[in-house]
Order: sequence, then structure tokens, then C-alpha cells
Amino acid sequence: MTGAQPETPGGTHDEDLARLRELVLGLDPNELFAVVRAFADPQLRTRAMSEVLTEALRRRNEADGSVGMALGPTIEDALRSSIRRDPAPLAEAIYPVIGPSIRKAINAAIMDMVESLNRAVNDQLSWQALRWRIAAWRAGVPYSEYLLINNVAYRIEQVFVIHKETGLLLQHVAATDEAVSDPDMVSGMLSAIQEFIRDSFDSGGNGDSSSDLRSMRTGSRTVVIEPGRHAIAAMVVNGVPPAEKTALLADLVDRLHSGWGAMLASFDGDTAPFSSLRDLFQPLMMRSADISRTAADEAAGRRRWPLLLGAVLVLAVVAMWQWQGHQHRAQVAALQQALGAEPGLVITRVQESGGVVRVAGLRDALARDPEEVAGAWPKLEVAFDFKPYFAAEPGLAAARIEQLLTPPAGASVRIEGSEVEVSGEIDRPWVERARGVLQTLPGNWSLSLGDVHWQVTPEEQRQALVRTIEEERIYFELASAELSAEAIARIRALAARINELLTLAPEPPTLIVYGQSDFTGPRDLNRVLSERRSAAVREVLIDAGVAPEMLVSEGIISADDTPSARQVRLAVRW
Repeated sequence: MTGAQPETPGGTHDEDLARLRELVLGLDPNELFAVVRAFADPQLRTRAMSEVLTEALRRRNEADGSVGMALGPTIEDALRSSIRRDPAPLAEAIYPVIGPSIRKAINAAIMDMVESLNRAVNDQLSWQALRWRIAAWRAGVPYSEYLLINNVAYRIEQVFVIHKETGLLLQHVAATDEAVSDPDMVSGMLSAIQEFIRDSFDSGGNGDSSSDLRSMRTGSRTVVIEPGRHAIAAMVVNGVPPAEKTALLADLVDRLHSGWGAMLASFDGDTAPFSSLRDLFQPLMMRSADISRTAADEAAGRRRWPLLLGAVLVLAVVAMWQWQGHQHRAQVAALQQALGAEPGLVITRVQESGGVVRVAGLRDALARDPEEVAGAWPKLEVAFDFKPYFAAEPGLAAARIEQLLTPPAGASVRIEGSEVEVSGEIDRPWVERARGVLQTLPGNWSLSLGDVHWQVTPEEQRQALVRTIEEERIYFELASAELSAEAIARIRALAARINELLTLAPEPPTLIVYGQSDFTGPRDLNRVLSERRSAAVREVLIDAGVAPEMLVSEGIISADDTPSARQVRLAVRW
């Protein structure tokens, strides 16, 4: 089994015992001696355990989490003992975290003070301030005190009573059970912070309370701290703590040292004797009562009805004034809306000065009289300042055309859309004048000849139209083939004359569109420019209804360098 040799007759008793041990234990004697020595030597045993202890703790904690529960009380006791023995190391350790927080709390406190002052100043001339002044007068208290009570909103959530030397929590009072999860931890941190502040700012090194931290702020909560000889009290306030609560906290600390001073001086860690402190500090949790009615207040109560009656009358007058102002503003708004809805009236400004409503804007000559519109509001005094303009509304434009054209006897004018159709017996001068009038009006108006009876022969009319077409000139800017809006309107009028010519000619003519340029610049460039000008006019004529097969484009270079050379003209050929 172990590979041992058979016993020989010459073997000793020790050899027999060694062989027997090897057979029973299955170990080499040297290995067994090494194991026994490892357990007997503390250094070897410690080194062996250190190699597996960390891994064993990790596995056990992952299995059931019992390592934290087991070590927690020991670590907490060690931490309390360390703080009780010397809190300075802990204060130095938390300094990088607490220092910025303290500076932030101080800055926030200053900002809150400035905000409260600004709010109080802004409220001086408000209706709320007037109500508070009356209430303060009725209650017999200074207005400043009443203003402070109504502007400072607060709620005391917790009170801590902490032994100064050990940092242990003696008593904790909370407004709700959910106020804090671990009061002992909070008390320890407050003690550490207090010790840190005292060590940092006690320049004399005498340890007096003048360098103690009195308050700090986090978010909307303020912690007010009142230090004593053997204990400190801290109250957590949501909001800005009033002065009377701070004074009450100081008074309760004095009473604490008067009644429990001996026990505080000989405190050994047992907090049971301090259970009655809860009743001592409970009044801090109560909200401030409303200002009590004094004898003067009761006397003022007998004058309540006259004051209420006066207030009702003032409110009635103010309400009537507001209602009249609202009615007046509503009438002005209705007048402005009615004027804006009238065709040919454009309202640019409405303002009221000295009880007169002054209306300014633009008015078409054919629009309704604004004085007539304002007659619907006889209580308003209105002054108008309108500038003339041509309105583009279809109704006014049609009326203006009928008024300006004034067809001769035996002729009639019918307006449909942007087309003016003339029928009856007319002469050519009237047609030319009508076309000129339409070109001056806003919009794209065209003159259409319906059942027309000319006072001249068709040949005369045809020749007159040919002359009119050939005399028309479309001018361009230097080195440009772009058509202006005026030029496009003239080309469309020219297209109307061409279509009119078709009704008088026995066969469609050929229209040569000559595009010209001056001789300045390169000749090839001038040739291209003249052709582009001719093509631009041709495209507008086709868009206006002229048949493309009638139009021939041709570019020429003029021998002239004046602006009149940069033109397009038409020639009529049969």
C-alpha cells in the first residue's frame, strides 16, 4: 500500500513503530511533522489564514450577506470609541467634503436674506401689503413683525440633543416617524462637523463656544445649532427659522444644563436618564400660533363693520371704474375691427389721447366713409387720419374701372375677373385710352373687345393697330436681358393688341421680334445679348396668348450706344 519493505529480522522497535504509523496515517513522517509545526507556529498559522481569509469573507458575504451584519456593530463601536477618544482625525478626514458644503450654505443663506428683503420691498405698495397693514393695526402689533410672520414660511422637522464630549445622541424629537432613518449617525456627523469648525476657527485655542458652528443649510432645510457646556441642541427647519424659535432653542439648552448638568458632566454612555428630554424639547415642534387678539384688537373688532362697509364701498367704486374701462376698451376694439373689415380701409394705428380715439391708416377714394362706420358707437369720440391709396379688392377695382373708363354712348363695359370686356359702338381713341387706364391700375387687367362696332373701317383699324404694335418699345438695363415688371405689363398689353389685330386681318401676320444691343463691348457678347432680349419678349408674348408660329426672333447690334439702343421692337409682316 505504501511501498514499505518487509520487516527484517534485524529491525528495531522504532523502525516497527515508524512503519506502523506509515501504514495507519498514510503520511510521510516529514510531511506530518511539517503540518504539526505549521499549526503550532503562530506566524505560519497567520500567514496561512491570511491567504484564504479575504476570499472566504467574500464568498460568505455573497452567499447570505451575513459578513456585513456581523462586522457592523463592531465597526460602529470602534467608530464611536474613536470619536469619543479623539474626534480630530475624523474631522480632518471629512474636511474635503464638509468645507465646500459649509461655504455653499453660507452663500445660500445670504442669497435667501437678499431675496427676502427684495420681496418685502416689492410688497410695500401692493394690495397685500395694505391688507397686512390693516391686520397689524387691528392686532396691535408693529407692521414689520406682522410682515415677517407672513413672509417667513417654515416647519421644524427634527430636534437633536447631543452630548458634547462623546457625540452620542441623548434624545431625538421628530415631526414624523420618517424624518430620519438613523438619528445616531446624524448626531455623530453633527458632532464631527462642530469639532471641525471649532478646531479650524478657534484662533485662541481656548476651546470656548464663540467659534462653534451655529447654523448650516442644505437645500431648503436649515440646521440651527445651539451649543452648551456639556450638550448641544440642533433643530432641522424646512424654510427660514424665525427668531423666536432660535431664542426658544437657546432657552431650552439653558434649562437642560440647569436640570441635567450633573448627569451631563458624569455621562458614561447610558442615555436612559435623559428620556424626559423629549418633553422638554417638544414645544419646538409646535407651529407658531396666530397673533393673539389683545384688548386693543377686541376694541378694534367693534369697529369692524364700519371698516368692512368702507372697504365694500371702495371695492364697488374700483369695480365700477374697472367695468367702465373694460367697456370702453371693448368698444374701441370693436370699432377697430369694424373699420378693418371695410373694403378699401387699412388701419395702421389706433391710440387714445385725452379721451379721443385717434385712428390712422389708408383709405381708397371709393371706400365707405369711416365716420359712418364710427356712428355705431356714439359714445366714442373718434378722430381719423387716412392717407389715399388704391385698394386691390375686386369690388372697388371694378367700380374704379367703370368710373374711369366712362364708355361712350352706345357702348357697355362688363368686368369679369381681371378682364374688362367692351361691346357696342366705340372708337379707337377710346380703346387706347382705356388700355392706358388699365395699365395704371394695380393688378393684371386686360381689355377684351366683345361685340364691338367700330366707327372706322376695319382696314383703318388694322393699320392703326399695326402702327401701335410697331411703335411699341421694350427697354432693358445695360448688359441685361431681364424684364422689369413694367416691361412685362407692356408686353402683355402688346399681346392684347396683336390678338385684336388677328380679328381684323384676313390672315395671321408674321411678327418679327427684333432684340437690340448697343455696340459697346465684344461683338459676340452683344449678339448673344440681343438674341436673349428677343427671346425674353417672345416668351412673354406666347404666355399672353400669341401663337408661337407667328413670332420670329432676331438679334441685331445697333450702331448707337445710348440707352434707347437697348430695346426690343416688333415688325408686322404679311
